[in-house]
Amino acid sequence: PNFKYDEKYFLTFKSRYDGSSKFGANNKWAFFPGVAVAWDMNKEKFLSNNKIISNWKWRFSAGQSGSSSILPYQSQGSIYNMGLSRSTPTYAFGNTAVAAEAPETFSNPDLKWEISTQFNAGVEIGFWGNRLNFNGDVYVKKIADLLVKDFPLPGVSGFASSTRNGGDMKNTGFEFSLSGDIIKGKKFKLSSNIVFSKYKNEIIKWLGQGSMINENKYTGYVGEGYAYGVFWEVPQLGIFSTQEEINNYSFRNPSSGALSMLQPTAKPGDIKYADTNGDGLINLSDRTVIGSPHPDFTIGMGVDFTYKNWALNIFVNSVIGKEVYNSSNVQLMNTWLFNTNKYDEPYGEATSFSTRVLNRWTPQNPTTNVPKLGSTATNGLSANLTNIEDGSFIRFENIALSYNFPRKNMKGIKTFSIFGSVQNAFLITAYRGTDPENNQPEPGGWATNQSSSILAYDNFGYPRPIAYTLGLNLNF
Repeated sequence: PNFKYDEKYFLTFKSRYDGSSKFGANNKWAFFPGVAVAWDMNKEKFLSNNKIISNWKWRFSAGQSGSSSILPYQSQGSIYNMGLSRSTPTYAFGNTAVAAEAPETFSNPDLKWEISTQFNAGVEIGFWGNRLNFNGDVYVKKIADLLVKDFPLPGVSGFASSTRNGGDMKNTGFEFSLSGDIIKGKKFKLSSNIVFSKYKNEIIKWLGQGSMINENKYTGYVGEGYAYGVFWEVPQLGIFSTQEEINNYSFRNPSSGALSMLQPTAKPGDIKYADTNGDGLINLSDRTVIGSPHPDFTIGMGVDFTYKNWALNIFVNSVIGKEVYNSSNVQLMNTWLFNTNKYDEPYGEATSFSTRVLNRWTPQNPTTNVPKLGSTATNGLSANLTNIEDGSFIRFENIALSYNFPRKNMKGIKTFSIFGSVQNAFLITAYRGTDPENNQPEPGGWATNQSSSILAYDNFGYPRPIAYTLGLNLNF
């Protein structure tokens, strides 16, 4: 229901009571309430005749929503026919092989709704007859009982994974916009709109000690106190130029005072890794956050020019401070593959390489940031350069130009105009992949309902196409 008083105060209530057979017997139903209030300050007497402020509204809201975006029957255990629908062997009874059934999925009768609780506060202010307008919103959104498919299970369970409520996540952020008519002449007009937004994502509760997302192909990490999907790797410190650098890269034991080499098996041209935990060993325990798929902030800006019968519209979008996992770089810069001598494998010596490999380490080119060919790994760490790159960009998403023909001397024609536009006109970025906005998750790995399991993952994805449009509008 909606209520209002004196055209100034507004109150709205809403509620839902939803049920889903996807959840356990005790959790099929959930109640989702919501409330919103608004205050039109411009209707108050102390602002009714204000010559500067022409509009001023406050709005507040709080509410819950639920998600059941998982496959059916995830709360129930299932079995499959061995030897019939799968390629696994049948059971043998004596000398006879017979089809049999085996458990396939782990039952979870406690599976329940994923619930989002959000609080919003906003303000709208217009100045000088709404020639200049400001809109601002701040929000806090907590997502409880995240639905996670293929969540890893301990080996003692007998199952690799199951769908379960994996934890809680929180998003806090704001969005501000400013729009206005900068110039309002008879022949020339100029208006603009700019939107600035920023958010912070954090996992505030997670089952277990944290999890890697599809660890074989991706370095995203989920754990308490971190943003979802941060890039989790051992930091790289460059390339060993000489054997002397390798010998000098050492650790002093605090008890005995003895020195030991941190990467004793490394060779000149190999990658130098950081001992982040200071234990004198370089291994997967040294992994830490080296980047995030979440941007520091985003900015969108639109500009409209009008001169006589001509109109030009430009919209620019920018994302600043996010990183991208450039999976295509794995194939193009895997210099260690020259050491495999296996031409028949997908990423063997027959792979095409980036021209950056020409700047690889050699005795004649010792000061470089590209490893030598056949670079060796250290304690299970990759022998390749990190694939995490700066994904910041500025994209001119749309440029449109139109002309309206004067109506005089066009009897029977109400309007006649021609127009042309270019979408994704050009991109400014330091990212070396095909497109910093690409995201092509590969099969495997678990995922939450909130997003793909993998964020900011570019695996030779297609860039956004540049689209040209020409047309006319003719109304009689």
